[in-house]
Amino acid sequence: MSILIGVSAFITAVVAVVTLGAGYVQFILKRTVIPAEIDIDFATQHQGSTLFGEIDTSFKNHGQSVIIVTDARYRVRWRSIEDSEDPFEQDPTEPRFPHVLSPPNTRHDGTTIFHTRTFIPPGVTQHYRKPIAIPGTPTLIHIWGAFSYRIEVGRISRLLVNLIAKPPSDFDWQSGMVHTTVRRTFPGSTPSEPGPEPNISESLQS
Repeated sequence: MSILIGVSAFITAVVAVVTLGAGYVQFILKRTVIPAEIDIDFATQHQGSTLFGEIDTSFKNHGQSVIIVTDARYRVRWRSIEDSEDPFEQDPTEPRFPHVLSPPNTRHDGTTIFHTRTFIPPGVTQHYRKPIAIPGTPTLIHIWGAFSYRIEVGRISRLLVNLIAKPPSDFDWQSGMVHTTVRRTFPGSTPSEPGPEPNISESLQS
């Protein structure tokens, strides 16, 4: 009887250890190297001879490790009502955006830096907002954003991830993800529509 009790206790202990190990791998270790996410939003604040708006770039850390973000940047292009509707040469299915916003710190590729280096704690969505002014009457605004990042993981966790929870081969979490991008298109100024034409016959009768 004592042997059966000992065997039962051993099996129970093994099952508990396996369950704890599986839970650690599933809910902690695999979440250590979840890819980060970038998104962009734009809100128009004022429309006149110049359109004033605000870019809201969000960096989302879905994992349980700190991520180091570098080279966070954006680019704004737009088209105006007077621009031709010729398609984009490199992709005829897309519209052309012939104008580009060029602040003083614009780089040679037309992008502007938000931050050269910052960090995002685990489970945090971090926002960076930038007010912009677009001259004229842009009807369609195209905003492109990108950033590079790496996941800060300790040596033991790094070893365990490589052994039992290795991410897909195209996710280079160890040396860092370079040039993660997003792009979105937003409506710009709404051309004012002419009011209703007066009814001449009614005017003459009155």
